[in-house]
Amino acid sequence: MDGPSNSAQLVLLHFGRTRLALSQRVVRSLEATADVEFGSVPPPALGAIATTAGRWPVYALDEELEPLRHVPRARRICALLATEGGLFGVLCDEAQVLARQGLTAYPLPLAMRRAGTPVEGVLDGAGVALLTSARALAIVVNVGAGLAPAGEREDR
Repeated sequence: MDGPSNSAQLVLLHFGRTRLALSQRVVRSLEATADVEFGSVPPPALGAIATTAGRWPVYALDEELEPLRHVPRARRICALLATEGGLFGVLCDEAQVLARQGLTAYPLPLAMRRAGTPVEGVLDGAGVALLTSARALAIVVNVGAGLAPAGEREDR
């Protein structure tokens, strides 16, 4: 699982009022949305971002963590996330790095899990945030097999 571990720093990604927490090790970089080439890739991606490791699809989510077909003005940051299959970008309003110390993670009980949700738990201590993983977000935005291999494999 690539979600937050007890020893990892966390990155909070903001999508309107929704805050997602991911392990810092899967966030390869934070780029400006202005660096994304919109409309240069087939849907469901909204655009692509180029790095030294290649060119990667970029997606956007709403506050309900559903894929968007347009880019909200508030999405100023592109978080480049790593999975086993490669990298992909997710547009967010804000991103911040948090120390894990003082935060408590609670796994989401199976009875509360919705089919297709990227939410794996809840984080408390710096306000409430939803725990997720790069893998879960890749499934939600339907990154699929079109991903090119990453220059760097995801840490395990």
